[in-house]
Amino acid sequence: MSRALAAHVRNGDRIVLGLSGGLDSIVLADVTTRVADTFGLSVSALHVHHGLHANADDWAAFCETWCASRRLPCRIVRVRVPRDAADGPEAAARRVRFHAYRQCDADWIMLGHHADDQAETILHRLLRGAGPSGLSGMPTSRPLAADTRTRLLRPLLEIPRAHLLEYARAHGLSWVEDPSNRDTYYLRNFLRHEVLPLLESRFPGARAALLRAAGLARSAEDLLDRQATEDLARISRDDGWSASALLSLPPERAVGLLRKLLREQGSSLPSQARMLEIYRQLSRVCAGGGLRVVVGEVCLYRYRDDLWIERTSSAQATMGQQHAAVVWQGEAALRWRRGSLELKESLGTGLSRAHIAPLGLRLESRRGGETLQVRAHGPHRSLKNLFQEAGIPAWLREDIPLVWSGASLVAVPGIAIAHAFAARADEPGLELNWRYGAHVPGACQ
Repeated sequence: MSRALAAHVRNGDRIVLGLSGGLDSIVLADVTTRVADTFGLSVSALHVHHGLHANADDWAAFCETWCASRRLPCRIVRVRVPRDAADGPEAAARRVRFHAYRQCDADWIMLGHHADDQAETILHRLLRGAGPSGLSGMPTSRPLAADTRTRLLRPLLEIPRAHLLEYARAHGLSWVEDPSNRDTYYLRNFLRHEVLPLLESRFPGARAALLRAAGLARSAEDLLDRQATEDLARISRDDGWSASALLSLPPERAVGLLRKLLREQGSSLPSQARMLEIYRQLSRVCAGGGLRVVVGEVCLYRYRDDLWIERTSSAQATMGQQHAAVVWQGEAALRWRRGSLELKESLGTGLSRAHIAPLGLRLESRRGGETLQVRAHGPHRSLKNLFQEAGIPAWLREDIPLVWSGASLVAVPGIAIAHAFAARADEPGLELNWRYGAHVPGACQ
């Protein structure tokens, strides 16, 4: 463990231990507190109270008492786990637990996964038909999520559980046992208690062989990741990624690049079959059309040639949300919900500077019922009809800001400009360019 710490942590780093109260996390906590001064670490513990078991309160109390006896700061976080999650209670519990970790103000979240956990993970993924990425197992260190600087560290990953048990007994440690860990209804427990022991009865080095295979898969994954990094440079542009550039790559490389993008955004990775289906859907988006795909904890979006990813929690937070008006004060760009509005001086195009000068411009969300007169003497068109004609997917319409000048709706960026406010030939104008998924650091929101 000291080797893992020396390779990753720095003097003064803040460590939060994921403390379940079980053997693994107790050994991790004991060892970490013993070496904290040596490495100059600030250490605390976090116990996530899932409330799924009758003994959950007792486990939380045990963690508090254990930490108090060692003067280790401990925080109990109670969470609610959806019991009807499509992928089962284990996956749901993991999601809410990692959400609690993301709220921590720390440099590292440290977890007690050990070599036996790694072997089970590799076998599980092998049976699901995983590729090099999945078969490389759990990494010792990785970013906790794309939206936080905190990293995840598993310093016990090379140590067998039997060694942890020996350590705990030698140091007189106590821990709690979760009875559900013996229930072979759960796949991981089935692999742990029935499949791996059976394999080792015929192949005594089965666990070690799985770990060696993971090392080889990791080497292959490193090569693929370097290729994906080169491909990422090909599809990147100032305001995001190009869908057409992604789809110009050979399918296997495009899928590998999608995996990299999803992983870097903190998403759990789906099966290869699912990834190929996502690639197929991206490639079949018609001109002017859009696509929204939920992948684990993130949403993958394509609109026209724009491609972007965001966490599902961020996407849900913006849906149906009314934004206060944002007044334009001469900025070159304004961020709005999940995109940005660029404003550029022009001649004979865009909004007439003379017409908007008296009252300025402001951005507002749709309220419903707005209309726009696009042509002189033409009818006032509903925004719904304008969006339909432009091929804007329904799930993107709420993100587009409406541009007002005083009491007049003057433009829907990327869709239409009110005829009365359009710049005439040779007249100074202001072009409005709306882009989805673009990020404007420091701009208004």
